[in-house]
Amino acid sequence: MKARPFVIGLLFFTILFLTSHSTTVLAQDYSQWGLPKGAKARLGKGMLIGNIAYSPDGTQLAVCTTIGIWIYDAETGKELKLFNKHSSEWGRCIAYSPNGKTIACGGENLNHQPLRIIDATTGELKTTLRGELGSVHSIAFSSDGKSIVGGRDHYLYLWDISTGEQETKFAYPRGSIKSLSYSPDGKTIASAGNWRNHSIYMWDTATGEKVDTLTGHRHHVLSVAYSPDGKTIASAGKDKNIVLWDVDSKQIRTTLAGHLDDVLSVAYSPDGKTIASAGKDKIVGLWDATTGKLKTTLFGHTGAVKYAVFSPNGTTVASVSEDDATVKIWDAQTGKLKTTLIEHFGAVFNVAYSPDGKTIASDESENHLCLWNAQTGHLTFMLFADVIDSFAYSPDGKTIAAGEYDGNLGLWNVTTTEHQTTLTKGTGAVYSVAYSPDGKTVVNGSGNDLCLWDLTTNKRKALLVGHTDEVRSVAFSPDGKTIVSASSDKTLRLWDAATQDVKAILNGHTARVLSVAFSPDGKTIVSGSGEGEVQLWDATTGNAKTTLTKHTSFVNSLAYSPDGKMIVGGGGNSFTVILWDATTGDIITTFSRHIGTVFSATFSPDGKTIASSGRDGTVLLWDVPKQ
Repeated sequence: MKARPFVIGLLFFTILFLTSHSTTVLAQDYSQWGLPKGAKARLGKGMLIGNIAYSPDGTQLAVCTTIGIWIYDAETGKELKLFNKHSSEWGRCIAYSPNGKTIACGGENLNHQPLRIIDATTGELKTTLRGELGSVHSIAFSSDGKSIVGGRDHYLYLWDISTGEQETKFAYPRGSIKSLSYSPDGKTIASAGNWRNHSIYMWDTATGEKVDTLTGHRHHVLSVAYSPDGKTIASAGKDKNIVLWDVDSKQIRTTLAGHLDDVLSVAYSPDGKTIASAGKDKIVGLWDATTGKLKTTLFGHTGAVKYAVFSPNGTTVASVSEDDATVKIWDAQTGKLKTTLIEHFGAVFNVAYSPDGKTIASDESENHLCLWNAQTGHLTFMLFADVIDSFAYSPDGKTIAAGEYDGNLGLWNVTTTEHQTTLTKGTGAVYSVAYSPDGKTVVNGSGNDLCLWDLTTNKRKALLVGHTDEVRSVAFSPDGKTIVSASSDKTLRLWDAATQDVKAILNGHTARVLSVAFSPDGKTIVSGSGEGEVQLWDATTGNAKTTLTKHTSFVNSLAYSPDGKMIVGGGGNSFTVILWDATTGDIITTFSRHIGTVFSATFSPDGKTIASSGRDGTVLLWDVPKQ
């Protein structure tokens, strides 16, 4: 992966957006909705991973995320509901039934329960549609709402909604099914996604037989949609084109060209006069469905646009971009942006409290650095920088040092939100950053080495060489005299901060060491590995002291409580945060669960709260049990 230069790209419109929309988008109690047992708040709404859907009456917009289905007011963008009671697996596709009473959701599911039908008002589970299909990437209701089709690889399945029974199994040719569309009369299903011959298949819903093949795209077809009158099929894909097909003759009517990259989805307006297209080129196009001419281009997304859909009355278009973590609602006539739905960030790799405990910082999707009010759970500020892999607060809380994949280290003034400088450059990816206790020095891992920076001159004063694999974690001792580094070479090294000499090499881990931290008194070091090992070491001698009860998966993050009595660790595919007794090594409690890997966990400065972050795009706050 090649990282771009550090962007001094503080976007002032972001500040204005957060300020002007604070009453409609931020100042809600949604941080309390649908929390895991034991959690007291959630920061962020989960990563955008699927499609979006308007309710049939057009008043609500459903958004598919890693933590469940969010329901928004389609006009104001206000959060209305979160349906996540049945979200033990990531949902990737949703659809409202034609009468608006239920929502079908499908996604990654290992229990052969690929589709769930939930009540659109309460979110309660009504029906589980079972079958051989383990996961679903696209679903579509029939126009009468009696049937639903879903598919991903090799097969399409048609279910009877009333009974939950599988009606028909379609033998799909080799390839992943990316998109499905029911004909308005319910007699035919169009499917797209075959990677071999770039075709669109048409299926008889009564017999399950393939009745026609539309061939003409030069690359993978990623989206397909019937026109409201059923006479035309629109398709789009990796050849950057939108093709309109005559359903009767099976011939191409016209080709719509204009996108500069893959076209990821197409959708018709309710009156059939306009087609909306979403592109990897970051734009939404509105096309005249009769002439094929581009009517309007909607600019505003800063990443690939995955889906675009019309409201039932055709006056608005909603679009979603996983890359820039937003859903945008546009006026379909003027092309003006009406509302932006935020806080749907990607994986959160790091989380940290400010020294005064009033703010929580998190790096979202590797390129958003977010500041949250620790009391209210509301997003207060967001800045953009390219490929943030790690960050740390300065001891006075006024600066954040953010490390990048390409070895750069950017310094940001938290008070003024200004980019101060870029320290460039190290020898590799910056996976960990730490300030000295006096705030005059910062150290970061950089490839296999450590870079030591003098913050009075903003010059590198030393390159610490010795590890034979990537440095994954670094920390200063509380007195600032020692630096500890953890590496994928399965060792830890203690360095003299003044002379930069190696004081000790700590061996004993059997897998790469991913995390390391000093105890508050500086006498002990804790480290965690890719095999779930958690080891305590004597910080003076480098000798092993105690082995903590093993984590069930790799340990990405470790932190001591301010009083030194507890250690928190976040890790791995167990989706859990573990709290240990620092003296006995026994597990005090386990917090679960993020929906996905846990990347980071830390204590608040007062020791009363633990913040954890994960692949699901959220930060969860937990009360620390009293000892």
